[in-house]
Amino acid sequence: MSAMIIQYRTRPEAAAENRRLVEAVLRDAAREEGIQYAAFQHEDGVTFVHVVAENAGGKLDRLPAFAEFRRGLEPRTEPGSRTATRVDVLGLAVRSVA
Repeated sequence: MSAMIIQYRTRPEAAAENRRLVEAVLRDAAREEGIQYAAFQHEDGVTFVHVVAENAGGKLDRLPAFAEFRRGLEPRTEPGSRTATRVDVLGLAVRSVA
């Protein structure tokens, strides 16, 4: 299985809204089988990191909260700050801390 690690910076005034939207995606993803999704906010308050692995591709794209998150992503983020890296998953041992 592979996963994607996505990192970006939001505009300072959009960080709180971005976090709210990410938290909604996390709630929806937790109810779906086959999606492993984790999100992190750096100490700087504007850098976010998402790690996504899916057993059955495309499930995340069908979540209503993810559609809402994606809809306004471009205006919330700093231009040129987004990176995405595909990695091989060696294993997952993740528990929610929220």
